[in-house]
Amino acid sequence: MTGACLAETQTEIRAAFSDAHSAERWLTSQPLANTSAMLAELLPQLRFFNQIPVSPRERLKTLEVLRKIVFTVCLDAQRRFEFKALPLLPAEQSAFDSAYGIWQACRVGYLTCLQACLKQDDALAKYRAKVTQRVLACLRMEQLAAYVAGTLPAPGFWRDLHAVFAAAERLGIAREPVDDRLWGEGRAATACGHYSMALMLHQAGPDSFSRVQFSAVIRWLSRWRERAEVLLAPSEGAVCLPLDLAQDSPFSNDRSAAERWLGLDGVRRKIRQRLDALAKGESPEALKLGSALPADACVSLLSRLLVNLASPSAALTADVAAFVPMDVVPGVEAIFRLLGGKGLRKAVDDPLQQYGGYLQRQQLAVFGHVPGDESRFDERVVESWRVAAKNGGQFSLMRLAEAAAPSRFRLGSLLALRVGPPGGWLLARIDRLRMRQEGGLCVSASALAGEPSPLIVEIRERPVGRLSRHPALLLPNQPGGSSATVILPEGVSARALPQSIRIVDALNESTLALQLGALLERSGDNERWSLVREVSPASRD
Repeated sequence: MTGACLAETQTEIRAAFSDAHSAERWLTSQPLANTSAMLAELLPQLRFFNQIPVSPRERLKTLEVLRKIVFTVCLDAQRRFEFKALPLLPAEQSAFDSAYGIWQACRVGYLTCLQACLKQDDALAKYRAKVTQRVLACLRMEQLAAYVAGTLPAPGFWRDLHAVFAAAERLGIAREPVDDRLWGEGRAATACGHYSMALMLHQAGPDSFSRVQFSAVIRWLSRWRERAEVLLAPSEGAVCLPLDLAQDSPFSNDRSAAERWLGLDGVRRKIRQRLDALAKGESPEALKLGSALPADACVSLLSRLLVNLASPSAALTADVAAFVPMDVVPGVEAIFRLLGGKGLRKAVDDPLQQYGGYLQRQQLAVFGHVPGDESRFDERVVESWRVAAKNGGQFSLMRLAEAAAPSRFRLGSLLALRVGPPGGWLLARIDRLRMRQEGGLCVSASALAGEPSPLIVEIRERPVGRLSRHPALLLPNQPGGSSATVILPEGVSARALPQSIRIVDALNESTLALQLGALLERSGDNERWSLVREVSPASRD
């Protein structure tokens, strides 16, 4: 079985269990409700167990005894790192490393059993489909953990995935369904279905999905995965993606070297049917698309999925040596100061003003500066990134691991970009984001039209009536009819009714006859609103 890296047997390593009975006894003595403790115990013990001589049948029985607690602990740990800002904090990274390592250790154990099936072990003859499904389940859980942690599966993942599917074909069980009560997708699946699901999820572009979008895509593809086909040759006129089962990559770059083809016409037909039904007024719930996304969001996401499944997507990385340096300033407040904005700390009728002044003096004494001090823009905020590619208003960027940049990012986070000091600054939003396996970040960002200028949003907060000032960025009217919009830090508008918000020009402290209109978009660390003319500015106060 090519591509599967199995543990060597070592008799001198002492594990806490060596068979199903001792594994059950060991579990009764563990703090099963303590996820941190179980992560620390499970990983070394699974690795130890993989390295002791056990019959394949007993190994399978033991892994099955441990499987429920593995799912429970790893999925609980996943809540600590899924869809967090990147780079992960040390505690989040530790939870990911442990959970990912446990899935890898389980995969190695089941691969040992699968190897015995390929050697025609009589004791496992009736469990061949189950063993194959278990290996694929571990691989898919590795993939899921990596994607929600904002990274890619470890090297060797795709080679092992291809190898397991090739083994399923050799055993003649690639289309034999196996029910899995622990699997969250709720229905039996074949080896071909799991294999296709892993490939389609990669193809869908997981580094561009929010939490809600990712959950929806998982749910939809799990319903349609059995519609995908793994073919020996491409069907004429159909969407078929090339597969090289010897490569450590999802798809082959050389169509002439492809050993198999992933046919996706059946899945894409289901997507088109849902789009047609939504266009006719059907609700997402009636179409079994779930209730988390409204109809227009479902249309947008299904349309993206339809396009992404048609051809292999371009990677976010390229030759680092060829990258052009770019200055990057992250976050609304830092960009506000970059553009000359000030006045956020102006004295207002704040009942906590005296305490705030005391706190600022203490911060100055301890840290040497006051967070948010507006005396001048701090050049240390400017980060040095690299431009991998530029296509119109779309930038592929990379922040290297060695860069001294403490900022963390989410999809939709706001950036100010400048190629070289002579150039001007433009705003962009992150629409793809993941960690590089070598360290650092890979980012795709879309430029926002218009030259930004700084504003101050002054709000009367509910329910205490405290007056506070917050940074904002104005994007002016554009040729072609697009109206002016304002970008605020996320959550600021929730503190007050729109009628209690006053908009001030940050450069000359003049009040503008503008009000917030409709919320256009909320993403990452910011939200974008339309602007409308104020009917009666004098009646505000």
